[in-house]
Amino acid sequence: MTPQRNFVSKLSGVFGFPVTPFRQDLSLDLDALARNVDEMASSAFCALVAAGGTGEMYSLSPEEIERVVSTSVKAANGRMPVVAGTGFNSVLGADIARRAAGAGASCILALPPYYVSAPEDGLFAYYEAIGKATDLPLMVYSRDWAVFTPDMVTRLADRVPTLAGWKDGQGDMRKYQRIMERNGDRLAWFGGLGDDCVPGYFAIGVQAYTSSISNIAPKLSLELAEAGGCQPFSIWREIQ
Repeated sequence: MTPQRNFVSKLSGVFGFPVTPFRQDLSLDLDALARNVDEMASSAFCALVAAGGTGEMYSLSPEEIERVVSTSVKAANGRMPVVAGTGFNSVLGADIARRAAGAGASCILALPPYYVSAPEDGLFAYYEAIGKATDLPLMVYSRDWAVFTPDMVTRLADRVPTLAGWKDGQGDMRKYQRIMERNGDRLAWFGGLGDDCVPGYFAIGVQAYTSSISNIAPKLSLELAEAGGCQPFSIWREIQ
């Protein structure tokens, strides 16, 4: 098992997704972000995701994403790992990944590239560029037009050695189950469409899900994971 896969295999339960606060002039409010992350890190999430979809990645510059990740890492203060979002295109995605690694992130979450319906070679090249940018574990967020077959996931894992986790954003439980069965424990499997999809995700065997309501109702998101048969806990100290 690779170090990247070993890391994500221990992420169980709930990913907290902090929002990124802005001031009235739309500048970052990093003090408010730090307070939010500090509060959320007191709950038993397996990790926090900085500058993901809920964290307004697409509203931020690479420099701002770096500051959001750095602030989140400092505010979490060793209580749990921070996963950093990236996207846009190969060049920007790789640059953001490197910035996030330098800011202390423990894993990279790659959202789909901006170009809708890119050919498979272009799609794979995008993830490969981000995966090669750092030694951190890479997690692919399969959502919107970035739709994968079971064999495509296998080929991408062959091509990107740092690929270690898969976050579904399609909500097609039958298809996701086929992907999981085809690739087995080669990757860690996560549910990412929404808190309302917890029953379906845990029924097919995901090990954690990403929760937007974790911002306002962390206890409820943890209880949802427990109801799905997954015991949430923070693994940071275990893997240090």
